[in-house]
Amino acid sequence: MNVLFCILFTFFIVVIQTILLPSFSFFINCFDLMIINVIFLCLISSHQSVILGIMLIGIVMDSVSGAPFAYHLFTYLWIFILVSVFKQMFFQKSVVFVMVIGVVAIGIEQGLFVFSILVKSGLEDFLGFNYSLFIPQLLSGGIIIAPGVWMIENCYRSWIKCGLSIQRQWEKVRDS
Repeated sequence: MNVLFCILFTFFIVVIQTILLPSFSFFINCFDLMIINVIFLCLISSHQSVILGIMLIGIVMDSVSGAPFAYHLFTYLWIFILVSVFKQMFFQKSVVFVMVIGVVAIGIEQGLFVFSILVKSGLEDFLGFNYSLFIPQLLSGGIIIAPGVWMIENCYRSWIKCGLSIQRQWEKVRDS
């Protein structure tokens, strides 16, 4: 039941990020919305199976986004490591914690992007790149990620309640 929710929600975010948002001009510089999903997965579960799910999400995003191979995969794995380490030290339901983790996650993603520019194009393109494009992504991520994680968490709780309700009704029908 949990895996089905994660698959459906991941598919929903992939569709929004790759099909719907690019058609709006004001979302061109939007951060990677899948970061919200990755942070949510890291916060709700400490199982090592989450690593496999995050790797699959990274591979899917690498294949549909046109980014360099393993760009999203490495980004999401670093976010998982970061959240796993820091959620043991801080109150993980804190809005401030989720906001800081979100901004740092976007920073990790942008850092890997800048590193790929350096490796692929050399020092001249690296120094000539317009880094001010990252500021709106960091700001929007700081604002959107915490409510996004909260929204997913509420959807997840509703999904669990609905599943339990269906299971109880099924047991009543079966026992009758």
